[in-house]
Amino acid sequence: MLKTKSTRNSSSAAIRCRRGDPAVLAADIERKFIRNERGAPKAVLQLARTKQAVLRGDVRTAIRPLGVYPVLITDEPGCECLAFNAYLNERFQQEAVDLTRVRPLTVMSGNECQELLPYSAANAFSWAELCESRFHNGQASVWSVHQAIYDLRHGRNVGMERNRSLLDRFDAIYQDILQTYGVDQAVTNSVITPAGK
Repeated sequence: MLKTKSTRNSSSAAIRCRRGDPAVLAADIERKFIRNERGAPKAVLQLARTKQAVLRGDVRTAIRPLGVYPVLITDEPGCECLAFNAYLNERFQQEAVDLTRVRPLTVMSGNECQELLPYSAANAFSWAELCESRFHNGQASVWSVHQAIYDLRHGRNVGMERNRSLLDRFDAIYQDILQTYGVDQAVTNSVITPAGK
């Protein structure tokens, strides 16, 4: 089960938290990921409710799922920080009525998702394996998805994988810039090299 969430924690909340007011940051996380000001459910509560519908069979799926891996992907880079996922998983588990056949919540940034995709495409490890590597005694790890990818790579002796599709797109953009604006040949030969070359 994937849920994407576009949000940015307000800079004023981050500044106040750095000045010793973690309650402001907690309220910002609550408002953007749990419930908004009007009490409407946000990403974590929406996932908790959706997992119930999937397991009851209210949501049509190709096969009846034996279990559910709830995954929240957000553009909020703060989700990569220590214990952010563990905190949101605690809130998810408080809201989920029945955790039978439901794994802990995995929270990842869009960047971490882009990092994971080439490993999954290369069959180096699956999404489920990545998620399971982060669970301990029914709880989500305090470490980021990036750390889990690193640990799996090194534990399995897997080389670095890159998102070929993105690299090809960046290379095409680079070539367009060269054709449109040109670049001093000395700079091109000494500093800039096309992606993946």
